[in-house]
Amino acid sequence: MSSIPPEHDTRFRGKHIVITGAGGNFGREGCIYFGARGAKITALDLNQNALTETENIVKGKNDDALIVSLVCNVTDAASVQCAIDGAENNFGTPDMLWSEY
Repeated sequence: MSSIPPEHDTRFRGKHIVITGAGGNFGREGCIYFGARGAKITALDLNQNALTETENIVKGKNDDALIVSLVCNVTDAASVQCAIDGAENNFGTPDMLWSEY
């Protein structure tokens, strides 16, 4: 784990990161981590309520966080394509994927 404070860790600043399972514990922690470091986050999950909670937590920790949540079933190709299209419309081509699968 890096000892650099999040506000000084520029590795992910401005990068677009797509995070699957963002409503769960692992995905939520990824959103918090990258949001604190200035990444643009597209959060994906099947559960809209959990996504909203994740989005609120991320923004609560960093008022400037850029996060968009989209409902997506990662086991359905059409759902994934729709989510990636939405992600690109919001923040451009993703630079990274954070996935628990």
